[in-house]
Amino acid sequence: MNIEAYSDAGEPSAADCTMDVIIFTNGTTPSPPEYGIAIWNSQGQCTFSSRTAPMVWSENYVTFNGTPGQYTGPNQSVSKLAIPLCCVGADTGDSTLNDGYKILYNAGIRMSGNTVCGLKAHASGITYPQSAGIIKTITPISLPVIDSSIYI
Repeated sequence: MNIEAYSDAGEPSAADCTMDVIIFTNGTTPSPPEYGIAIWNSQGQCTFSSRTAPMVWSENYVTFNGTPGQYTGPNQSVSKLAIPLCCVGADTGDSTLNDGYKILYNAGIRMSGNTVCGLKAHASGITYPQSAGIIKTITPISLPVIDSSIYI
């Protein structure tokens, strides 16, 4: 897994990251997959298999509101928010290159407690004329939320 950290200006920056990885199971004895991931205990029993991907979703979600940097929380309270990671839009910020062009950045997810927002992250490699204006587009997408405190 590749983890990248970005400053508020969208520049790569050094950072430490602690990440909780949540593995879902449905309580049945797992059987090893033909391909994928299997975890075995010291007795040689398969304790996790990626053959199936069970997860109980309580119809909780968080909806990005379309404004970069504006935090929003889930529709139901959780102790510890967990959501899928994805790109949620694009943001130019305020930087202008010497030739009058702006850099278009992918917008990633920033988390603060149990709230999230979309914000400028990784440079997309695309530039466009400054005269086109500032692009700040966060997709008003709803992502499923689970309370990871149940699993960790």
